[in-house]
Amino acid sequence: MADLRMRKAITKAAAPEPVLQKHAVPKLAVPEQTALKRVATKRAAMKRAAAKHAPTKRATPPQPNPPWNVYIVRCADGSLYTGVATNVARRIAEHNGNGTRGARYTRARRPVKVVYQEPAASRSEAGKREYAIKQLSRAAKLLLIASMPSRKARARRSRIRLLK
Repeated sequence: MADLRMRKAITKAAAPEPVLQKHAVPKLAVPEQTALKRVATKRAAMKRAAAKHAPTKRATPPQPNPPWNVYIVRCADGSLYTGVATNVARRIAEHNGNGTRGARYTRARRPVKVVYQEPAASRSEAGKREYAIKQLSRAAKLLLIASMPSRKARARRSRIRLLK
């Protein structure tokens, strides 16, 4: 029995156990290692090139464009101001002092009141129409405002249609 114990002790002392490292990478011959690095570099370059030309993914689908409107307001001093907005009621409130985004022109001429409004297909179209209206003379703008049916007249017409 003692003989067996001695043999085990001698075997342990003669052959040390290998130490395992977590991130041990076997050393290859130098040419093989360089070839592997070249392949890895080429693969990384190909991935970068593919990612550069890949179509981008949108997180959310594009939202439909809000309806744009061109409006004319009459200021307290009788002057006319033309603008564009998606929400005319909110914009008029801003002109009248609710918020800091009202136009500088209307700040000194409050309160303002909407006298004309027309829809536009896009912001670009609204901007073009606003520019065209701003190029009109005051008399032409007043004719444009007069040509727009009043709310009462529109309401009367819609009631007549409902009765027929």
